[in-house]
Amino acid sequence: MEILKKEMVEFIIIHHSNRTFDCPLFIKLRHKFIRRWSDTGYHFIIGNKVMIKNGKVYKARPTDYVGAHSYGYNKKSLGICLIGNFDCCTPTFKQYRSLIRLIKFLKEEYKISSENVLGHNETSGCEKTCPGNLVPMERIRKLI
Repeated sequence: MEILKKEMVEFIIIHHSNRTFDCPLFIKLRHKFIRRWSDTGYHFIIGNKVMIKNGKVYKARPTDYVGAHSYGYNKKSLGICLIGNFDCCTPTFKQYRSLIRLIKFLKEEYKISSENVLGHNETSGCEKTCPGNLVPMERIRKLI
């Protein structure tokens, strides 16, 4: 895996797993054995209460390694994945609370502006709805 220097991190990219029944282990297995990546693509995963603890933040990939979550942004961003499909339902309150706390911490730690906290669908070249049509990125940016 390629080293991600702290001073290179400009963005935080928010994703969803696009599956309600999911967990960090399943994501890791899909990324390693189906996509053939070296590890989980996201740096953090936030649980949704279905298979794992609601709102629990899992460190999936070390933050000092380049992620594999947003083409063109991997070498300058950290990736956070909310477990769930947010085209058809909304994240839980505990997921939102954990997401906001994590983003606030990362923003301070990496000196990232609120404008550089993006949904995956807000990155150039992305044709997906990720992190889902029901995740209000403008509202999230106001809360952080």
